[in-house]
Amino acid sequence: MLGEGEFLTEILHSPGDLAPRLVFADWLEEQGDPRGEFIRIQCELSEPSDDLSRRDELDHRQEQLRRQFEHEWTRDVRGLVNGWTFHCGFVESVEATADQLMKHGDRLRQLTPIRYLTIQSAASTTRRIMELQLIQQLEILRIERSRLSVRDVDAIRIRGLPQAHTLALSQCDLTDDTFAPLLELHAPKLHDLDVSINQLRNRTAIDLVKSPLSQQLRSVNLFANQIRQKGAMALAEEGSLPRLQYLEIRGNSIGRSGAHALLKRFGRIVMV
Repeated sequence: MLGEGEFLTEILHSPGDLAPRLVFADWLEEQGDPRGEFIRIQCELSEPSDDLSRRDELDHRQEQLRRQFEHEWTRDVRGLVNGWTFHCGFVESVEATADQLMKHGDRLRQLTPIRYLTIQSAASTTRRIMELQLIQQLEILRIERSRLSVRDVDAIRIRGLPQAHTLALSQCDLTDDTFAPLLELHAPKLHDLDVSINQLRNRTAIDLVKSPLSQQLRSVNLFANQIRQKGAMALAEEGSLPRLQYLEIRGNSIGRSGAHALLKRFGRIVMV
């Protein structure tokens, strides 16, 4: 008979598959463990449904369970990270400092199926962090409030993000030079790029629309950079960012002509 460790191994091996989680939930409920109900509820809530009353009922119940048992269910990760969020019954989203990841990254990977990671204060350690196996399984990677160098960003490019659909490097002191390695990033599933609150100029906008990466992006956040009219015009060129569904470019001095060109090209999906 499988034990809890064997169930966890299956879940860690296939973090995007709900089936092993639901099998584990069955087993937990047979043991009288309320976490089985919690896993089952969160798995159901992860699926689309038009039954709003059912969703409200489930949401209320999962919140009751979380408040009652969160301390117990997070005993292994408390102290290793600064914050966490449950998805489909497990801690999948964590917030941590670079030091915490360097000390506990391998351990975290064995404890819970982390898919969403926010890192703070990553400057000078980014290259070592990118070597962690944990990074290769991430669907969302956010690095915030970290002064990244060209070598740091190049480490992201070298390792790649094979599973990531979202990359956010906000408040990372990025310039055109430090951003440049991302133009060659291997991230075949990436569609959401957030480089807000940096020091990016026209060159980044111009180079971005020429890069292969631009062909897959659906959301681009350039809020509060130093892009001007020339960069806005490049973004607005016919054929640029063909899959775009959202563009945030407020906080840049793109002028009336730049704003008009973007609105004409993209319509309401652009925030100017």
